[in-house]
Amino acid sequence: MPSPFTRWAGLAGMLGVITFAVGLAVIPETKPNEIDPPPNVLLIVSFGLLVLGLAALIVRTWGAFGRVRGIIATVLIVAGMCLVPVGYGVVGWAAATLLIFGFGLLFDVIFREAVPPRPATTLFGVSLVALSLMSPTSLEKQSSPYYLGFALMITGWLWLHYTLWCERPTRAEATT
Repeated sequence: MPSPFTRWAGLAGMLGVITFAVGLAVIPETKPNEIDPPPNVLLIVSFGLLVLGLAALIVRTWGAFGRVRGIIATVLIVAGMCLVPVGYGVVGWAAATLLIFGFGLLFDVIFREAVPPRPATTLFGVSLVALSLMSPTSLEKQSSPYYLGFALMITGWLWLHYTLWCERPTRAEATT
């Protein structure tokens, strides 16, 4: 059932994408022989907002998940998200595997229960799997497949969280 938490966490999930984009835009370029800049606070905040948005999706479908599958999906996705920035090779493939299995559990429940819209889930899922498989490769990160994949993934994520934001908690009818 929709709850105030899922509604506000849906808004947090949408804001997480915006703060992530702004955080990436304001990263200063480092020149050779320069000290690395301090960590970008916006990227740290956006990570927290995105994890909160992910929690909203899991909480919204919790009844279909069950406690163990929900915890496993959450741990796999958060661990995969933490490994993505680390790099290529074995770590990249580990991140891709964790994300695919974690989101696979989530998408399975969403498709069975049809709580959030299935087209948004499909859009997000297909682009996420494609990006996860492209991540550990040596494909140029500024190439068209990456831009298209990220655009589709962001569209699906925003659509899913907009749906959560628009759901109103149902009130129990008064009995007399």
